Amino acid sequence: MVLKVTGYVIAGLGILGLIASFEQIRAQVPAFSGISSNLLLTISIIFIVVGVAIVFIATRGVGKKLREIPIFEGRGKKRKVVAYQREK
Repeated sequence: MVLKVTGYVIAGLGILGLIASFEQIRAQVPAFSGISSNLLLTISIIFIVVGVAIVFIATRGVGKKLREIPIFEGRGKKRKVVAYQREK
């Protein structure tokens, strides 16, 4: 869960950086005037890609978990487990 939120935050920072790379925004915010527009755009795209990758990695393990059910052979006390079957 924490990893997923971290991915969203990193992607959000990338989107904010992407918005800040536009000239109209750079003219209004003096903090971004010292950074090259292409450099800010490149860093923002990297942040977006890394954030989305983290979200996909975090959600890959979540979902259907398969249970294994034993298959027995014999009756009563002579029963043995011979195999396992995965249940969906």
